[in-house]
Amino acid sequence: CRHRRVLTARGRDVHSTRNYKKKNAMATLLASHNMDEVTRLSDYVLMMKEGSIIDEGTATALIEKHGRDNLEEVFLKLARQHEH
Repeated sequence: CRHRRVLTARGRDVHSTRNYKKKNAMATLLASHNMDEVTRLSDYVLMMKEGSIIDEGTATALIEKHGRDNLEEVFLKLARQHEH
């Protein structure tokens, strides 16, 4: 039986989190509003609003797809498009 460990980003630097993930062949789930952090730590991104996925892909692919300079700008564009 494999044991599961839960890691939090608080108190862990970016390199140790990435190294742990690679060394242990595991996936991590990062929920954050900090798009710089998401860009640095994530291999694949789901953009959500009110519990629904509004777009997904790598950070680079999303930035290119939406013609923006960074993931924060992508999120703001998507959030405004999906306003009620």
